[in-house]
Amino acid sequence: METTKTLQVIVSDCRRKARLAYDDVSGARSQLAQQEKKLESMMNYQRECEKGFLSLPATAFYYAQRRECKLLLNHLTQEMERQHDRVQSCYERIEQYEQLWRNCDKQFQLYQSRLAERLKEESTQEPMYKPAAIKDSDDPYSWIHIDRKI
Repeated sequence: METTKTLQVIVSDCRRKARLAYDDVSGARSQLAQQEKKLESMMNYQRECEKGFLSLPATAFYYAQRRECKLLLNHLTQEMERQHDRVQSCYERIEQYEQLWRNCDKQFQLYQSRLAERLKEESTQEPMYKPAAIKDSDDPYSWIHIDRKI
C-alpha cells in the first residue's frame, strides 16, 4: 500500500498533468478557430472571384483576364482543400487531447480518492507507539531489585 506522502506526490503530479492536458485542448481549440476563420475567408474570396469571372464577357478582348481569373480560382480551390485538411487535423488533434485530458482527470480522481481513504485510515488508527514519560511507579521492572556491591 502506498504511503501518504507518495500518494500526495502522485496526486499533485496527476493534477499537473490534467491541467497541462486541458491547456493543450484549449490551445488546439483556439488553433481550430483560427484555421476555420482562414478557411471561411478563403471561401469568401473565392466567391468574389467567381462573381468577377462570371461578370466578364466571353469575348476575345477579355480572354487574358478570364484566363488569369480561372488560374486564380484553380489555385484557390487547391489552397482551400489544403486548408480543409488542416481544419480536419485540428479536429483530430482536439479529440486526441480531450481523450488524454479525460484519462489524466480519471487518474487524478482515482489517486485523489485513494489519498482520501488513506488519510481516513490514518486518522482512525491508533498510533503503534505512544511515547510517555516513565515515572518510578510506572516502571514495569520496578519489582526487580538488584543489590550490587562493588
